[in-house]
Amino acid sequence: MPWRETSPVNERKHFIDAHQRGELSVSELCRRFGISRKTGYKWLARFYGDAGDEEEALRDRSRRPHSHPKAVPTWLEEAIVLARQQRPHWGPKKLRAVLVHRNPGVELPAVSTPPTPSGAWTSRVTSPSAGCAATR
Repeated sequence: MPWRETSPVNERKHFIDAHQRGELSVSELCRRFGISRKTGYKWLARFYGDAGDEEEALRDRSRRPHSHPKAVPTWLEEAIVLARQQRPHWGPKKLRAVLVHRNPGVELPAVSTPPTPSGAWTSRVTSPSAGCAATR
């Protein structure tokens, strides 16, 4: 006998259908579907709230924040990367001090916080033999 394949969206549709039939309480439905009551009520609220598109209402939503209040502005990120490229041997403390001097009144990120995915503050230039025991 083959395995029955299902998806979360299909299970949510079955949950909604069972609720609309009205045979069981929400608590009993949640027990049978193996979800918490809070989750059951969440899916019911989404389904009945987003009456326009039921398929969209039952899909998973992104957990990504809508805004990033501590995000580094693009111009500042570019200035940090440019300073790093101009002075590859300088460390993060000296780079930050120079940028503070050049841009008074601008709030720069802490030295311990890399402002870019590439970590522009903390990338260091090392010699080819650094950390390689075979070349010593």
